Order: sequence, then structure tokens, then C-alpha cells
Amino acid sequence: MTEHVFKFEYEMSWQDFRDNDLWVRDVNLTLNANNDGLLRLYKKLALIKMQPYASFEDSVNLMSKDSPVGMSNKDAVRCFGLCKMTVKNELEKGSSPYKKISFVEFLEYVGRCAHEKFKDLQ
Repeated sequence: MTEHVFKFEYEMSWQDFRDNDLWVRDVNLTLNANNDGLLRLYKKLALIKMQPYASFEDSVNLMSKDSPVGMSNKDAVRCFGLCKMTVKNELEKGSSPYKKISFVEFLEYVGRCAHEKFKDLQ
């Protein structure tokens, strides 16, 4: 395990990132200044499948294929997973709540993707 699995481990704390990098004044000011555009983008993602929420697939494609962001699929998937809130009833009928992203989660997703994309510039 140490040789073949653990050496490839990538640790990114959910809450530490939120407390230290996302829930800070400058990020809040940036998100507030761009809230209208981000909300329009979120709604456009939701309209792809005619749903009231953006999907996992469309959110990942936004960052990896459908925009100049150019993230790897792996990094976009990791950022998506880390932005998800706790789901009250994981076994609800219908599609998985983990495949849907609320607007608040979308804002965190954008923040995590930006952090991942530009982490080497810090």
C-alpha cells in the first residue's frame, strides 16, 4: 500500500481550504462583484439538461473541456467532490444528490478550481 497507493495520495482538506482560502474578504468581494455573471453561468449550465440545478458532468466539462480554463478532468472532478455539502438523505429516490450542484456549491467549485489552476503562482 505504501509503495503503490499512499505515495500518490493527494490531501486537500475540505474545511481548511474554506476557512483559509475561500471564506476570506478578497474572495468574498470578488464573488460579490461577479455574482450576476456567475448566476447566469450557473443557470445556463442547469438549462443544458433542463433542470433547476447544474449537473456533475456539465460542471466538470465547464472547467475541463468547454472553456479556456483547461483543467484536467481529474482536477475538475476532485474540486467538484470537495465543494459538495453534506447531503441530508443520501438514499433519496431519483438521481444521486452528489451529481447535482447548488449555486452556493457552484461558487465554492469555482473558487476551488481557481485555486487549483493557479496554485503554482502563489
